[in-house]
Amino acid sequence: NMVISSAAVDGSGGAISIDRYSTLILRNVTFKNNSALGMYGEGGAVYARGTLFVYDSVFEDNYATGTGGAIFAPIFNCSIYSSKFINNTAEWYGGALSSGAVVNVDSSIFDSNNAYSGGAFHHSLCSFSLDSGESVFSNSNFTSNNAYFGGAISSSTFYNIANINCNFIIFSIQFLNIF
Repeated sequence: NMVISSAAVDGSGGAISIDRYSTLILRNVTFKNNSALGMYGEGGAVYARGTLFVYDSVFEDNYATGTGGAIFAPIFNCSIYSSKFINNTAEWYGGALSSGAVVNVDSSIFDSNNAYSGGAFHHSLCSFSLDSGESVFSNSNFTSNNAYFGGAISSSTFYNIANINCNFIIFSIQFLNIF
C-alpha cells in the first residue's frame, strides 16, 4: 500500500507522468490532493501517454486545470479494476477520468466528481490514438457526479461507450446527459 499526496506540477501529471510506449501498473495506491496546474494541467494525479492498469486504488480530491481530474490517458488503453474516484475535479473535461483511447472499467465507484463536461468520465477521440474500439464500464456505480454536459459520462465524438450492469444515481447536469 502506498499513498501519494499533495504533489503538484505546472503541467501534466500531478503525481505521475508516463510517456509513450511505457506501461504503468498501479495496485493498492491512494492518490490524494494532487494537482496538475497551468495552461496544460492534465491528469491531476496521473498523466498516462502509455498503457495504464489500475487495481484496487483510490483517487480522491485530485485537481486539473484542464482535463482528467484524477487521470488523463490520451493515447493508449486504460484499464481500471475495483477502484474508487471520489471528489476529483477538472475545470474542463472528465472530473475523474478523461481519455482519447479505449477505457475498460470494472467494479469501480465514481462519486462526487466534477467537470464542465463528463462529471465522472469524458471521451474525446484523439487523432493520434492507437485504438478506436469501444470503451466498457461494467459493474460500476456513478453517484452524485456533476457537469454542465454529461453529469456522469460524456463523449465529444460518435464513439461507443457501453455500460453493463452500472448504476447511475443522483448526478447533476445543466444541459445534456449521455446516460
